[in-house]
Amino acid sequence: MKDMVIDACRWYIDDNSEENIKQKIAEDFKNRYIPLLQFFEETGLTRTRKIKKGNNDWLDFELKMSDFTDEGLELLMLCHDKWLDAIARGSNPQNIALWQRQLNKLREEDPMMLH
Repeated sequence: MKDMVIDACRWYIDDNSEENIKQKIAEDFKNRYIPLLQFFEETGLTRTRKIKKGNNDWLDFELKMSDFTDEGLELLMLCHDKWLDAIARGSNPQNIALWQRQLNKLREEDPMMLH
């Protein structure tokens, strides 16, 4: 089965965009995903480390299903769209309360889940 891309910075960039526009989009994408990726890494929900350093690294960034544990994928399916919608409405990407609440519920429902 092919690894599915969940989100990618290039999806937000027009190929004809000027370099400064591309860098702004990469910065916004980075600011959106760093808090989430830190949360996923701290809670043991990733298989690989995904946090990148510079904006150019973020231009090529892809969030893939294979980056996550089974529990991480389950959490992603429950929260990712809601989280993106909230950010689009102006919510702070640093606020990961939705993710934490849902993870607590998942772990309460299945205490045998590895974490």
